[in-house]
Amino acid sequence: MSVFGHLTRYSIRDLSARPTRTLLTILGIVIGIAFMVSLTSLTLSMKTRIKDDVESLLSSAILVSDMDMAPIPLYISDTIRQIGGVRSVVPVVIGGCITRREPGILLGVPVDEILSFVPSPQGRLPSSDNALEFITTDFGAASLQLKVNDSLKVITQYVSVGTNLKIVGTTEIGGFFQGLAAGTGSVVVTGIGTAQYLLNMRGYTTYFVVRISDVSFGDGVVKEIKATFPRTKVLTEKDLLKNLGNIIDTLDALMFSVSLVSLAVSGLSIMNSVAMSVAEKRREIGVLKSIGAENWHVIYIFMFQGILLGIIGGTLGGAAGYALTYFLLRTFLPRFVSIGLQFPFILDFGAYIRGFGVAIVLSIVASIIPSWNATKVRPIEALRYE
Repeated sequence: MSVFGHLTRYSIRDLSARPTRTLLTILGIVIGIAFMVSLTSLTLSMKTRIKDDVESLLSSAILVSDMDMAPIPLYISDTIRQIGGVRSVVPVVIGGCITRREPGILLGVPVDEILSFVPSPQGRLPSSDNALEFITTDFGAASLQLKVNDSLKVITQYVSVGTNLKIVGTTEIGGFFQGLAAGTGSVVVTGIGTAQYLLNMRGYTTYFVVRISDVSFGDGVVKEIKATFPRTKVLTEKDLLKNLGNIIDTLDALMFSVSLVSLAVSGLSIMNSVAMSVAEKRREIGVLKSIGAENWHVIYIFMFQGILLGIIGGTLGGAAGYALTYFLLRTFLPRFVSIGLQFPFILDFGAYIRGFGVAIVLSIVASIIPSWNATKVRPIEALRYE
């Protein structure tokens, strides 16, 4: 057997001789890497969900609003429709409301356009733009304890006495739909006329969704809208994805910073394990050096121990990270967080590889100092060591 074979067997035998310490060190690495992989996977899941939601909402469309989010006159839509490449202009009214003493969001859309914003409901849509009827999410109906044909008093700052609306349908939760509710509030979707009445916006809207015939017309339509209406703010799918992506990237950086704390603990556990092994093996190190072992032999023994711990911890930690992500997305969030929003579970092997790589680098860095200290042991001192 070669020198490397003997040194490797020696390292492994030393680790197996202290199973409790070895297992605890591996557990520390697993926790740190699992936390890192899970946070990375959660961020990717959020990015994917947001991208899908924005694409479903603004596929070949442009969002037009006032720069200060003030109401926009409806007649502006007539001018926008005349721009080349514009297929349709949909006014959308959004405002806050109170439903059974709970804050909510009032969304008004032309009845014939509601299905382009929300999934098909169980029941039916409001009968007209001015009907005192609404639909909401299954989640919202459950939280408000509503069934189809029940009545709900909706209060706004302009109609403080409230107006009774009849629920005529419920729908599955969509990302944009639930996003309007800011996570825990209810969403009341009515015809646009009803929303304008409740929010005192007769003849006005909050923004327009401008649908274009082809994506290639997008830049030209944006330029003409800005030139015609300088006070408007125009957002494309690309703009929204960029803005939301920046937010997610910031969140990703924050999560990675948090994971560094657990990784630092993992590194210290490796360093402590190797350092204790060096301290316990001082006598054996002295014997090895007295029979001709070189410094690199000693370094190899303890570096190999640290790297082996990193390999095992990184392998198990990546798998544990995916398991933790699956648990959070499929069990914890739906059951204990009142958002009613499903995020996709994505097996991102890039996250696994990064986690495994971090574990290896961490183990190498953490093993350098105690391994180097082992080479400083003098044979004559070590042989007297008890």
